[in-house]
Amino acid sequence: MTIEKEQNRNFEFIKMFQDLGLNVIPCKEKSKEPAISWKEYQNKKYFGHFEKDCNLAVICGKVSGGLVVIDIDSPELFPGFEKLKEETLVTRTGSGGYHIFGKVTGDLPPIMRLNNDKKQHIDIQSEGTYVIVPPSVHPDGAYYGIVSTAKTIANLDFEGILGKIKDLGFNTDQPRKPISEIISGVTEGNRNDSAFKFACYLLDTRKLDQGAAWYELDRWNKESNKPPLPDKELKAVFSSALKRVSPNIQPKTISKKQTIPKKSIYKMLPSDDGNGEEINLDNLMRIEDPTLLGKKV
Repeated sequence: MTIEKEQNRNFEFIKMFQDLGLNVIPCKEKSKEPAISWKEYQNKKYFGHFEKDCNLAVICGKVSGGLVVIDIDSPELFPGFEKLKEETLVTRTGSGGYHIFGKVTGDLPPIMRLNNDKKQHIDIQSEGTYVIVPPSVHPDGAYYGIVSTAKTIANLDFEGILGKIKDLGFNTDQPRKPISEIISGVTEGNRNDSAFKFACYLLDTRKLDQGAAWYELDRWNKESNKPPLPDKELKAVFSSALKRVSPNIQPKTISKKQTIPKKSIYKMLPSDDGNGEEINLDNLMRIEDPTLLGKKV
C-alpha cells in the first residue's frame, strides 16, 4: 500500500479493512466510480496507490474471503437487523442506508436486487460487485461511517438473514435467470431482478447508450413480460442499473412522449456465452460510424 499516514485520512481505514482480509480499492473523490480498472481485482488483492482523500471501496466475493454485504437501501428496515451490530461490521452509507458485512463459507449467494410491495429495497452484494466504505464521502457530501460495536466480520447465518428479509415481504426465492432466458420474458416475482440484470447487460456488456438501452428494456418489458412492470418501477430499475454501470453519469429524463422504434434488437441479443445471432443496428439512437446504419455486426 503506497500511502503516507500523515497525508491521508484514509490510512487507518485502509489498514483496518486489509487486516480484516478485505480487498480495498480507491475510488474517485466524492464518487462511487473506481479510480482504477477494478475488475482484475476481483481475483487478486490490490496493494497499489491511494490518492489523498479518495473514496474507498471493498470488493465482495472470494477475493475478500467470501464477503457478502446486505445492502439495506431503505433505512426504516434496519431495526430488524440492528442486533447484528454486536456481531459483525455494519456501516452507514452516505445516502442513509446500511451495509451489513458477513462472510459466507461454501457457495456464495447470487447478487440480488430485492423489492417489496412497499417500494422498499434491499440488495445482496456478492461476487462481482463492490461497496463504498468509510470514511468515503457521498456525492451529496454525507460521510460513510461505522455504526457497529463489532469491528470484525462474522460468518453469518445467511439463510436466517434471508428468512428475515422474506418476512419483510421480499421474494428471496427468485432464481437468477441467464440473459438467454430473460430475453424471452419473465413472470411476476422475477421482473425487477431480471430487468436490472438485463439493463446492466445492455449498458455494460452491449455498450448501448442510455437512449438505446432504455428503448430495448422498455420494449422487452411491454412485449415479453406477463404482466409487464409498471413504467415507474421500470424507470427506477433502469436508473439503478445506470448507477451500477456508470455511477457518475446522471440518468436522462425519460419522457412519456418518446416513441419506441419499430424494429427491436433485444430478441437478437447474444446469450451470456457470446454465441448469439447478429444484431441489427437500425434503431440505435447513436451510432459512432454512420456507415454502419442498417448493417449487421
